[in-house]
Amino acid sequence: MNFRVSARTILHLGSELISSDGVAFYELIKNSLDADADRVTVAVVYRLEYAVYSEILRELGEDRDTPPALRQRYLQSLPRRRTWQELRDVAIGGLVAGAPDVDDLDEALQAARSRTAFVKALRSANRIEIDDDGDGMSMDILQSVYLTIGTSYRAQQKLEQDEDGEDDEEPRVILGEKGLGRLSAMRLGDRVLIVTGQTGSSHWNQLEIDWNDFADAADEDLDSVEVEPEEGTEKDPAESGTLIQITALRSEWSADKLQALAVDHFSKLSDPFGTTPRPPLRLTFNGMAVPVPEFAGFLLEQAHGRFQARLVLTGANAPRIEGQMEYRLHGRNRALRLSTLELQTLTGVDVPTIQRVGTFQLDMYWFNRRLLTKLEGIGNLTVVRRILAEWAGGVALYRDGYRVNPYGGANDDWLDLDRDAFSTSGFKLNRGSSVA
Repeated sequence: MNFRVSARTILHLGSELISSDGVAFYELIKNSLDADADRVTVAVVYRLEYAVYSEILRELGEDRDTPPALRQRYLQSLPRRRTWQELRDVAIGGLVAGAPDVDDLDEALQAARSRTAFVKALRSANRIEIDDDGDGMSMDILQSVYLTIGTSYRAQQKLEQDEDGEDDEEPRVILGEKGLGRLSAMRLGDRVLIVTGQTGSSHWNQLEIDWNDFADAADEDLDSVEVEPEEGTEKDPAESGTLIQITALRSEWSADKLQALAVDHFSKLSDPFGTTPRPPLRLTFNGMAVPVPEFAGFLLEQAHGRFQARLVLTGANAPRIEGQMEYRLHGRNRALRLSTLELQTLTGVDVPTIQRVGTFQLDMYWFNRRLLTKLEGIGNLTVVRRILAEWAGGVALYRDGYRVNPYGGANDDWLDLDRDAFSTSGFKLNRGSSVA
């Protein structure tokens, strides 16, 4: 007897492993970077008000996020269920004026001659596209790698690169390892279309997935849901890249929401203290550019304290922690050194475990908000505090120059900095006063 995997398991994986829209985008952008893309574009096209969209789905009984019992209770509470033709008029009234291709959506809704055709047009109303000019995927990779959850493809690439790389050759950074990034599309919408191709091929390859099919299959075996890539349109053999188009979006979108993601996530994809170049990322909402802020390096000059530390694994007394604390308020410096024994006592783990962690560096800047001042050429105190709030948030982790989520996120106080600071009196380090 072997384990069986039900179709709905894939939905649970997506909801549990991809914890937020920001993490979903990060995983998808990471795939583009692993494909060696020189250009990555994220475009949100919003043509129908989400409140109208979700209301229509609920009344049609097509709302997948609501448990069946609650869905039935909602439908029974309606004085009268409107026909799909009446709901079509509601949808047309909820179209966003001036949105890209909104006239095409209007025509598709008007042309619908059945409930099925209407729902199909409705679900295509809003979309998110991640487009890159990277290596792309062949039909074989699309079938054997992309459709394998938990594939070791990227991890194997990384291993082969480490074994074959020349000493004087800068290794290419490969970020993906677990083979779970494709589930990120599920977090953002119920349908996904992948169009991809490699240099030298004469056609694009494409794959369509409707995640609702897995919900419908429920307790049936996972392989009962057929997902098959196919040959797409012709292309120039010199072209390569991947387009991921996500529709039937699962949440409200606006320029402000995308801007918030740009500040909280996209701006911090690469190590702001390191030498890794910023990802070649461009954001748009309904065709309008949404800026991704650059790291506010001038803030570091205003910090009232700085702490640097590194784990050293070589030498007679390795491993050990070495560091420097700089008290700029009082013009004092203090060296920090934790011996192997002290490090073991502090962490409660043995030397082999510490060595497996590998070397790392910590760079932290502390700000006393009461002593912040306006900065010439930047803005008044309110502006300075707003910029600090954008970049503060605790200790974020970076590996190979790129962010490791969710460490240092808005809801991730993994070092308990806030609890320790606010449970005692006096000035203590907390996530709102530190950039690290």
